[in-house]
Amino acid sequence: MWCDQPDTIASAQEYIPHAETLDEACYLVSRGVRPLALAGVCPDTPVVMTTVRTVLHRATQAELTIPFVFPERGNPGIAAFGYAVHRWCIDLLEWAMSGEIPPARKHEIIGPLCGYSATAIARHRELDHSREGGTANA
Repeated sequence: MWCDQPDTIASAQEYIPHAETLDEACYLVSRGVRPLALAGVCPDTPVVMTTVRTVLHRATQAELTIPFVFPERGNPGIAAFGYAVHRWCIDLLEWAMSGEIPPARKHEIIGPLCGYSATAIARHRELDHSREGGTANA
């Protein structure tokens, strides 16, 4: 949970990244570099989510990207936002962040959506397992 739930548009602005950050995220999705870009997280209050959604719509690359903001079911009080190339990418991200799947599988779903290769994801998984004292194939 956020320490201070913002209830005004002015306070909601602090959760919105700089315009250059949003432009880059939108650009990378619109040019096919990745199917989805997570631009940030914010409190899942109606005022904040509406403010973020409005800003994302303003920065959208014509009809090439879909801006999204959704509450994370697996992380109450938090909403994720960014851009996607297709609605199914957003649906898959929402499911991955729902808390319904094991954490290791969560990253294996979100990684490719954000443009990471299978090799990069495997390397990340191996590093996580070595830090935890487990095996890479677990």
